[in-house]
Amino acid sequence: MISLLSKFRIDYSDVTVIPDVTKKAQEATKAEFKEVLNGITDSKPDEAALHANKEKTNRHLRLAELLREKSNKSEMVIM
Repeated sequence: MISLLSKFRIDYSDVTVIPDVTKKAQEATKAEFKEVLNGITDSKPDEAALHANKEKTNRHLRLAELLREKSNKSEMVIM
């Protein structure tokens, strides 16, 4: 990642590689997601679709947590 940033002449001060993205998301994050789902009125996903994408959804929720935690003072985030 560092060599890629240098190649495009992007200054960087810290590069963080996050290996634990497959951990379970926190209950607060899951509750926030369920709240968003409850607010959808038009094309709400059914339970089968939610269950089929459970791991993918958890990974995205976990990434959102880590993004909030690690980049609250960042000027640029590249994922």
